[in-house]
Amino acid sequence: MKIGIFSKLTRTSADTIRYYVSYGLLLPKHNQYQYDFTDKDIEDLKIINKYKELSYSLKEIHNILSLYRISYLSNEREIIKLENSLKSKKQEFLKDKEKISKSIKIIDSMIFELEKNRNELKVKKGIPIDFLPLLSCNNCNGEYELRNALIKSNEIISGELHCTCGSNLTINNGILYCNEVPDISNLTTYDTSKTLLEEFDAKTINTFLYDQTKLLDIINEPKPMNKVILETNIRRWFFLLKNMQSLDSSNKFIVTERYPRIVEYYKMELEKENSTYKTLFIVCNPESLPIKHNSIDLWIDYMDSSENSEIDDRLLLKLLYPYFHKGSSICGSIAIVNDTNQVSDFLKLHPKIPKDWMANYTHEYFEGNLKNLGYELMYFDEYRKITEASKTSRLDKY
Repeated sequence: MKIGIFSKLTRTSADTIRYYVSYGLLLPKHNQYQYDFTDKDIEDLKIINKYKELSYSLKEIHNILSLYRISYLSNEREIIKLENSLKSKKQEFLKDKEKISKSIKIIDSMIFELEKNRNELKVKKGIPIDFLPLLSCNNCNGEYELRNALIKSNEIISGELHCTCGSNLTINNGILYCNEVPDISNLTTYDTSKTLLEEFDAKTINTFLYDQTKLLDIINEPKPMNKVILETNIRRWFFLLKNMQSLDSSNKFIVTERYPRIVEYYKMELEKENSTYKTLFIVCNPESLPIKHNSIDLWIDYMDSSENSEIDDRLLLKLLYPYFHKGSSICGSIAIVNDTNQVSDFLKLHPKIPKDWMANYTHEYFEGNLKNLGYELMYFDEYRKITEASKTSRLDKY
């Protein structure tokens, strides 16, 4: 029979058949530039497919076919040889079976933990009662009155904060919400559909960890205790999420961001990592922080000054200045861009930023603003240089 008929009859592609012929697995007759396949070739193909299912290589199958062709397995020596081959293959499968079973158990446990985390009740903790004295009306600096509150274990799960001036805030699922907060879907510099690893490559994320380790060393020299610590800009440059456990649990932590979805997600993740730490989560714009003036001891400015200027052309150091006192400190990381080529690349990545606003990314401008606002620069270290602008993200590769 011709190759087309043989292909249909055995449900094997013509290319595969030709390859088996060239390898010596199939030995059809050859007449006038055409193959002539017989029932013997069908039997050989059945043997090939049987041993392929057993994960034998073509070379091994070729040797087995040779045993069939020479002795038809009528010789004890050939039978023993094939029997030993099958026993050896069985041992391979048993080893693989054990390995696969262990892997399946590990994967099942990982899936279980992920499903457990996904299905866990999001409201684990509320606002600790002892945070109330830190709260103050941003409009009149008056004290808030707590109403209609649900309190569990000295933590406020839900409720309302009312000021005599008419300012009202809500507490829902342990988060304090200010009025008129923007929707993150309107933010063009942040893609909510991507995870951090999808937005930035693994190499860039490694540099984030290097930044955080460096920053943590600075914060912990000396280690802050019984302080009010503020973290802002958690939509991308989160710090406390992976580093709070390295800080003292006597501190009060305030985490604030203008986008509700980010705060809600961050609260859930932070509680998984650090359930014993007292933390206040606030959804508000930086100029509307409902915190008493002169009450923040430490602000973790992890790229917030740089990124806030990209969003609304305002100096965050100035907006937050009233919340600090004479002994307050700021530890953070900022972007400094001095090279003209890098400025050009940066503007291409951020087309909405005015060209004259790039002055904000020079060290002279930053230090000048610190002095003008009454800050004192205690320590500055240029510890990582930007070498190339990234084409795949809004950050840089190093």
